[in-house]
Amino acid sequence: FPLERVLADAARDTPLSPQGVLRTVLAALMRHTDGPPQDDVALLVLTNERPPQPAHRAGCATDLSVPRHL
Repeated sequence: FPLERVLADAARDTPLSPQGVLRTVLAALMRHTDGPPQDDVALLVLTNERPPQPAHRAGCATDLSVPRHL
């Protein structure tokens, strides 16, 4: 089963949703197997809903405070 190609096809859909990915992969799997699979199938889609963090430039300090030593 060409999972990598099917996932790439699913990623082209906008807006990208977990349900859309599952729908695309399951439909492709059913075409691949000429109907429902003869064994169990598990599909898991993970999402990252955190807001993107700004990129840090290489070599730049993110904390400019001077450390204090006792």
